[in-house]
Amino acid sequence: MNRKQYRCEARSVAGFVAQIVRYVASGHYFYVRVLIPEHKEPRLVDEKLLRLYDIARPAWRRERRRLKRSAGIHYLRYDRLAVIMLTKGRHDQFYQDHGRSVADIRRQALKVLGYSIRLSYSTAEQRTKVFIRLDEDRYRELKNHFITMSAWESFRDPLRLEREFRRLPVLAYDPVFDQLVAIARQVNRTRRRRGFAPIRLRCLPCKVQPTKVFTEQADGLSKANLRSPVISTGASSQ
Repeated sequence: MNRKQYRCEARSVAGFVAQIVRYVASGHYFYVRVLIPEHKEPRLVDEKLLRLYDIARPAWRRERRRLKRSAGIHYLRYDRLAVIMLTKGRHDQFYQDHGRSVADIRRQALKVLGYSIRLSYSTAEQRTKVFIRLDEDRYRELKNHFITMSAWESFRDPLRLEREFRRLPVLAYDPVFDQLVAIARQVNRTRRRRGFAPIRLRCLPCKVQPTKVFTEQADGLSKANLRSPVISTGASSQ
């Protein structure tokens, strides 16, 4: 029977972000980002990196590596953006190649696909947790877009602008929802100055739907091995 294939290709932005959260929750705090050039085939790059850093190990070998105080390591890719994430410990080949560019997600947020992911302490919950926000550029882009649009005569009807908010392709984790609320309040201040009716906050996306993480690749594996786990990425669960 063939060993189960190591899955590393995310099928969506939602799955990519959710799996990063899983890795951080299991202690993979150290990371590098990898941007695959247009002229290279992503799956060939996957194979090269998995082999180079000995990532696709069976569970018993990963446990043996942990007992030797070697770093646990994972690789994850969506489209042409990939991340390599490690736990604390030794990994000579990896640190020889990337030592100066390795970041700690507890100190430096991982920015991917318009999101900023960081592990920090929640004073409200009195525990360490993963926070997912829109990164500065994406937040500024959305804010400027909606504030500008909110003053247009063609959007005098608040229902039309509310539809634009509902269509936003964002992952509405709690911090992201808070950012959307801040944008909506600025939008309403602009609308009041124009004499327009305000939008209702209930139009804002407020849920992260459960999603499958990995693509299904038929590389001679059984259907059982191809099943991807469904995980809950609800805003309150992070």
